Amino acid sequence: MRLLRVYSLTTTMRSSLALFTALAIAPLAAFSADRAGGTVLVNDNVARAVIVIGDAAPAMSRVAAQDLQWHIEQASGVRLPIVTTEEAKKVPDTTARLVIGGGTLAEKLGVRVQELRTEEYVIKTSGQTVLLAGGEETATTKTKSLVRDASSATRFAVSHFLDRYLGVRWLWPGTLGTYVPKQSTIILPTLDITTRPDLVERSFLVGLPKYSAEAGTPKAVVTRMLQETGNWWAHHQLGDRGELEFGHAFTRWWEKYHAEHPDYFAVPPSGTAQVSTRAVKLCTSNPFVIEQIVSEWKAAGMPGVWNVGPNDGIGFCTCARCQSLDLGGPHAAEDVWSGKVNLTARHVAFYNELLRQMRQLAPKTMLCSFAYSAYRNPPVGLSIEKGLALEFVHSYTARQEWQEWSAAGVGLALRPNWLHSGAVAPYLPLRSMGEFMRFARSNGMLMFRFDSLHGYWATQGPNYYLIARLGARPDLTVEDVIKEYTSAFGAAAPAIHRWLDYWQDYSGTLAITVAAGGEVCIDANGLYEVTCRKYGHPTHPLLGSWQALPQLYGDSVLAKGDAILDDAVHLAANDADVTARIQFLREGLRHLRLLRDAIALTQVTPPDAAAIKGKLKELQTLHAELSPRHVVWGDIVIGVMSKRNIKPFGTGKAKAADVKGL
Repeated sequence: MRLLRVYSLTTTMRSSLALFTALAIAPLAAFSADRAGGTVLVNDNVARAVIVIGDAAPAMSRVAAQDLQWHIEQASGVRLPIVTTEEAKKVPDTTARLVIGGGTLAEKLGVRVQELRTEEYVIKTSGQTVLLAGGEETATTKTKSLVRDASSATRFAVSHFLDRYLGVRWLWPGTLGTYVPKQSTIILPTLDITTRPDLVERSFLVGLPKYSAEAGTPKAVVTRMLQETGNWWAHHQLGDRGELEFGHAFTRWWEKYHAEHPDYFAVPPSGTAQVSTRAVKLCTSNPFVIEQIVSEWKAAGMPGVWNVGPNDGIGFCTCARCQSLDLGGPHAAEDVWSGKVNLTARHVAFYNELLRQMRQLAPKTMLCSFAYSAYRNPPVGLSIEKGLALEFVHSYTARQEWQEWSAAGVGLALRPNWLHSGAVAPYLPLRSMGEFMRFARSNGMLMFRFDSLHGYWATQGPNYYLIARLGARPDLTVEDVIKEYTSAFGAAAPAIHRWLDYWQDYSGTLAITVAAGGEVCIDANGLYEVTCRKYGHPTHPLLGSWQALPQLYGDSVLAKGDAILDDAVHLAANDADVTARIQFLREGLRHLRLLRDAIALTQVTPPDAAAIKGKLKELQTLHAELSPRHVVWGDIVIGVMSKRNIKPFGTGKAKAADVKGL
């Protein structure tokens, strides 16, 4: 499903013809490109350019043209006409042409878009013509990325222009979250850029379509939300070239093979039942398992990249052969099964044997898997065959672990679960997360994919913005990105900076654990773990983050946030856009209070069923109001809490041991 509008240009093209005469008779001499030092698009709120759709441009280029037109109009108040290549011939030579997408005009500048690499784009000036075009192919992957075709390279070219030359900032989806600095004159310097995102994938996992379908939210509402989120996605140059393939690779093996080959699968401890079929683990030391994987790879045509990521959750093999490979053994079978011991060595042996066999047939073959769960620790003292890439699922304190995996010759992708900490609260460890991303990038990071973008934009949106910006702009520091975010609040920027600092400091005090196939402690003496132990909440963040909301985000904590926003409103001095953005943040706290209070009601003995029912009704009403505006995606709140059995939306029976996987 295409998530971005393919705008109709019919009306625009008709109206553009009426503007040609005005452009032709306007005195242009004073605004020549040479005298201005670049290509003049708008001068003193007067149009000096048209936007041209390349004659070979596909639908996504048309979206890019409309996107460019809208942002320039927001900046200057001037709506540049969108015209066809044929109509552009009637435009005076002194009028600049912003050519979007491929075709004859692009080829006159020496650019054949079909020869560009995937995700590559060109921004090139020649006289009064500026080309913004890219390769339009879309990588096909098996990831759960939000969109497949929203991030065409031509849109990347337009976003590059809007970011660097108009200073546009896309804080959250929709018009309110889009900050466009006002400027009466827009002059584009002479450019000759050919580039593409350096990371092969920059993405988040997004569950909005799934959870909204389960909730029965009106399709039209969800479609618009996805369109706006898809625009945010493309503006930040999020995407995936499909060069690597990660995931849980053996979820269908049980149904395919267990009847004839039960020996392929992990041996449980005596008296323990096998895990669910999609989570079942393999006996990785079994040579027949290796043989079967190689056979499937051969049958697929021996592709250059092959995914062998273990299935999620617990259930690791306890057979003597597998255990003989583990470091520090022997271990209790129950501890092995539940992943409480280091199982990295057995997985390294598994990868090494596969690589030896596969690379004999195809020397450049690469295997993809995880550094996760019981096998996330570095391979101390172990050698690894060339050709292994791993998604690194760990905490934002694990720099040494990253370096040791990298030193072993492994290609690393950042695939953290950091965004599962903090539930819907403003949990913002911005500097910790951002500095780890910058560290990883300077130490061989191939790509990143975050689990998950939950849509808690008013409280955790700064996390999403930071991640996306550091992905698109490796030249930026964490402080640069924070200043960008606050700049959208105009005169209230200093207060919003204090707002972010307040929640960053409080997040450091909390030190919520990180999900990584089991929990990783950030600080055992941090307020989060101390509070969870005091009140009997599990410390795993998928559970404790929600259950501890009443204790961690009480009125005194939230009141300090409210006071900062009060200061921001005063500084805004009736600027309508800024005031609306401040209100957006305040509504996130409003939602947090209501959800917190609903959870608190379930923790009282005996619970007041009528009061809980009333709070649930209030939450449903509030979600219907806030979700379409992206304050918080209520369907995901309900879906996640139900999935984790967290009251009031779940049964409340979940324990830490029940968190399979994350």
